[in-house]
Amino acid sequence: MTTLALPGTQALSEYLTPYILSLNLTKLPPHLPTALSSLILFTFTQAILGPILSNLFSSTYPTLSKRQKTKWSMHIVSELHVVIVFPLALSYLSIEALDKDRLYGWDDRVGTLQAISVGYFAWDFGMELGLMEDWGFILHGASCLAIYTYAFSPFLSYFATRCLLWEMSTFFLNIHWFLDKTNQTGGTLQLINGFFLLAAFFFVRICHGMYTSYKFWRAIQNAQDMPFNFYIIYCAGNIALNGLNVMWFSKMISALRKRFSSKANRLEANGHGKIKAPKNGKTE
Repeated sequence: MTTLALPGTQALSEYLTPYILSLNLTKLPPHLPTALSSLILFTFTQAILGPILSNLFSSTYPTLSKRQKTKWSMHIVSELHVVIVFPLALSYLSIEALDKDRLYGWDDRVGTLQAISVGYFAWDFGMELGLMEDWGFILHGASCLAIYTYAFSPFLSYFATRCLLWEMSTFFLNIHWFLDKTNQTGGTLQLINGFFLLAAFFFVRICHGMYTSYKFWRAIQNAQDMPFNFYIIYCAGNIALNGLNVMWFSKMISALRKRFSSKANRLEANGHGKIKAPKNGKTE
């Protein structure tokens, strides 16, 4: 079993273990150092490493407001999470123990994967609560944190692995956000990235997401003596996350259409194939 344990996390894990076991999270104690280390590393990246690198390599970052700088670093952390968990989730799809028992099957490799995401979603949920800008993001963070934490019961790790593939679209979404903030809105690079964003979101979150959810509901029907709180966490969580995916997909289509149609209109109005630049130097 691969364990990521920063100094101090092992001792803290031993202290927390009785409380973890009281929640029947029997598979979590060996992976708790990884979850805590993940939380620490993502927080360190957002608060220290991200700002340092951004000041060194971006001319845009120093001009942002404090709140926008926070969001900038949040997108860096989000991208880091994607590049870690997506390849791992993809490589764990064929684990036999999970396929044989889709409700209660377990493998410690998936435990490490889930622990990384528990640390990430604990960080994400806390950050979104601090910003208090979008209840959709808050609901997403809370649902994912609960789902991946209670997967250590163990329960539904087969589906937890597959749902982490949804994060593939987040990779392109973060790039889209950075292009907006670096005055490349409506440009060729954003157009290309937008195509991959919509394609990834549609195939991974909508098509694959709905198919995985269908298999989830079929599996849940065979669950016996499942605690009521599990029904709340997993059934309500599945409905909420799929609903958010559909809502976000429609918003992305509208936003991309607006960006590129407005650029085309400006080109046509100018009549020379060039975008007019106002006095402040920014593209109108």
